[in-house]
Amino acid sequence: MDRAGPFSVFPDYQRWLTLVRGEELELNFSDGRKILRPGTVLHFPGEAAVSATIPKGAVSDLGLIYDPDRALAKLSLLELKGRPRSFVLSSPTVLLFAIEGEFLATLYPGEGEFLMSEGDTLLIEHCPEERLLCVDAGEERALMAAVEIALVEIKSNA
Repeated sequence: MDRAGPFSVFPDYQRWLTLVRGEELELNFSDGRKILRPGTVLHFPGEAAVSATIPKGAVSDLGLIYDPDRALAKLSLLELKGRPRSFVLSSPTVLLFAIEGEFLATLYPGEGEFLMSEGDTLLIEHCPEERLLCVDAGEERALMAAVEIALVEIKSNA
């Protein structure tokens, strides 16, 4: 994003947003202003009228827009440095995005190792059971985003 302007409106949808490059994104909502800086995540309704300014220069963001009647979704950030971290993946679909640095992502049982570098995305899908994810950046700093998605069962009126 290299200039100020309005965000697109997505009625009945939800949005997650985080910065992946740049210093600051100012979001102006009808009920106030929110400042998005690196390492922060913002969740807001898709129908919100939002205009953005970039007071400290161009930025790049990672956004997720989803229909809450059809899916549950969450975007989380994790800073890695100095020690491996482990997580149980309980969502059937997970995307890992390397925002900064480099790290090794290992899936258990037996899925393999993936060296993630800045800008890489790893899709982990069709997870009928919980899996263990271990991530390790060694002594270097890395920042990753994890997007978890689970479809919602739609009940028929029949």
